[in-house]
Amino acid sequence: PERRWQPPEHCKTRVAQGQPPPDFLRDLSLQPMTAIGQMRLAPGSNTWGIPMANSTLTINGKTLTFDDILFGYDLIFENLALFSYTSWLGVAVQQDPSDAFQLASLIWREQPDLLVEIGTNTGGGAIYYATVMREYNPDSLVFTIDPKDPAQDWASAVGKGCPTCRDVRCTEIWNSKNVRFLQGRASDPHVLAEMDTLARRFKKVMVMHDGSHAYGDVLEDLRNYDRFTTVGSYMVVQDTKMTRMYQPVNGNPYPLGAVREFMREQGRERYVVD
Repeated sequence: PERRWQPPEHCKTRVAQGQPPPDFLRDLSLQPMTAIGQMRLAPGSNTWGIPMANSTLTINGKTLTFDDILFGYDLIFENLALFSYTSWLGVAVQQDPSDAFQLASLIWREQPDLLVEIGTNTGGGAIYYATVMREYNPDSLVFTIDPKDPAQDWASAVGKGCPTCRDVRCTEIWNSKNVRFLQGRASDPHVLAEMDTLARRFKKVMVMHDGSHAYGDVLEDLRNYDRFTTVGSYMVVQDTKMTRMYQPVNGNPYPLGAVREFMREQGRERYVVD
């Protein structure tokens, strides 16, 4: 018979060391390890959710706020399509590496049995999340939804895809019990009917929205997937930074506008913004 690995006793409980992190990112207030760059710290986040936003750092004789630096990085990442240079197991992920690590940390901390991913694109995200989840639960599932086939990359269609990445169907984990793909819009009746059946099988459900970032689509999905998100879990909405980038250009409130509207109505007193 196969001999299964058993963790040592000290691995079975989580030991908190030092000060616990704040409950919410907006309350983050770090202290410097060194004093390079004439750093001046100011607590509190701004309206865009940037923590310690008004803190400053002097770089090349210029004093910049943390908000200047972080939003500037976001603009560089977006304009140069740097998301096309990230992959997992050879499959395009299209995630900022810092975001990807934080999402993995959130999943590990919360340990959902079912992760519903709205927006598969190439499938790199689904297999990345599944890699983390099956470490703590071999029977966990990433249920990933998209109107198009994963072999079709929207970024490649505009000349910004990953030139060296492979089809997600070439990976073992995509073909395992830990990942399931359903083609369709997240709010299509047949998809919601499948979700109604699937969600009953799992104790803790997390929803990850990374599909169409248009305001109306995001808001519709948040309203529909609210009922599947278990109490104490998360409904994660990605790319809220697009509101700040693109609303001045075309007027669409994008994901952050949808989150704010959802929190004014259906999500009020049911969620808090982390």
